Amino acid sequence: MRRLGAMFLLLAALLPALPAAAQGDHRRLSQQISARFDEPARVLRADRHGAVTLIRAEFTARANSNEQYLLMDRSGTILMVATEAERFEGAARAALIGRTPEPGFWPATQALLPVQADAGGGRTFRFAMPVTAMCRACETIGVAEVALAFDAAGNYRGAELVRAVPLGPRERWDRPRRGG
Repeated sequence: MRRLGAMFLLLAALLPALPAAAQGDHRRLSQQISARFDEPARVLRADRHGAVTLIRAEFTARANSNEQYLLMDRSGTILMVATEAERFEGAARAALIGRTPEPGFWPATQALLPVQADAGGGRTFRFAMPVTAMCRACETIGVAEVALAFDAAGNYRGAELVRAVPLGPRERWDRPRRGG
């Protein structure tokens, strides 16, 4: 009984230190992100998914698109989702050209979709991004879904445009329909 009491006191003494440790991790990660992208950043959230860390960060000096998703692989390499998705601008716009003459693709605006685990232990992070009638403030006419895949060891396998589809009458870009 005495040993259990001592263990309880030890745990009670350590509990206040846990949030401080987590804040320290966020502070170090914020510094890494700021150095990697050469602009001030603050980590809002960091979640581990196997060997990969999903990060939501705020770039504090930006006027627009200041909150961004980033992914850090096992080696510590940090990828910005928007930068990886920019490669698909042409394909996303081409898929919706029938809806408007000049669709706009906005990869810096993202909604996180459910993370998918594969049979080999890898993870695929999926993001929805709006396609508008032209400008950022214009009507959203479609959604592009981009996936970034990692193997079980946390190595980046690449990104792909899963689909770019028009929105239905009651759909929102940040909650795309399932399937397709």
